[in-house]
Amino acid sequence: MTAVEKYIKGLKNYKELDMNIDAAILLAETVLLSLEKQQIISANRDGVDMVVDKKPFITGEEYYNETFKKD
Repeated sequence: MTAVEKYIKGLKNYKELDMNIDAAILLAETVLLSLEKQQIISANRDGVDMVVDKKPFITGEEYYNETFKKD
């Protein structure tokens, strides 16, 4: 799940629990910014590994679906 998808899920949960926007902002600042940073670092590392290991090229969309669409 991407950072934005987690944020949307969190917002929906906060709405259901009738929590305020400050809690949602805190979630984004304390958890999701860090998650987003790690996802960007991982995407770059995976791309480098593909080249070094001579793995078959995949598109950005294929990478996204393989990495984040775990439904």
